Amino acid sequence: MTARSPTARLSPLHTRKQDFVRSAIWDAAVDLFAATSFEETTVDDIARAAGVSTRTFFRYFASKADLMGQGMIRYRDLLTEAIHHAPTTFSPLQVVRHTVQRVAAEAAAQRRTRQIVKIASSSVAAREAQLSRRADVEDAVTGAFAARYRSCLSRSPSSLYGTPGSGELRRKGESRTRAL
Repeated sequence: MTARSPTARLSPLHTRKQDFVRSAIWDAAVDLFAATSFEETTVDDIARAAGVSTRTFFRYFASKADLMGQGMIRYRDLLTEAIHHAPTTFSPLQVVRHTVQRVAAEAAAQRRTRQIVKIASSSVAAREAQLSRRADVEDAVTGAFAARYRSCLSRSPSSLYGTPGSGELRRKGESRTRAL
């Protein structure tokens, strides 16, 4: 019998179980942060509320701050998915608009969004925990745009900006011209 390598793929059942446990911990933490505060909630409190051991908590999250930063990871994933799924005919400006609309709609549909905003607004430590992941978000968005427009850059950087006679820029230019 051979040992499984650390890089071996997890079974779909195992992955779903991990996602379920991670979500249970996240949900318990957000409920506790909202009921008391980010600062007053302990890892033991979160683990107990999620129905897991403290050791299990630490298998999924390095700390309470790491857990709070997970919201930014979801945000990063939503942004990059929206960029990748935007129609290929879209200009960069249209991709940004598409991405903002799609992510805003998704965030509004999430039942925890307002709680997370309120927690981060009322706690400097919670806000710092979220912002600790900001560079990850920026790097992922930059990478998604770079991958999307790599072929444009190899031809001409100006092809990314469009021209006044194309797409969105043209419509805006026309409305300004008419208004003058």
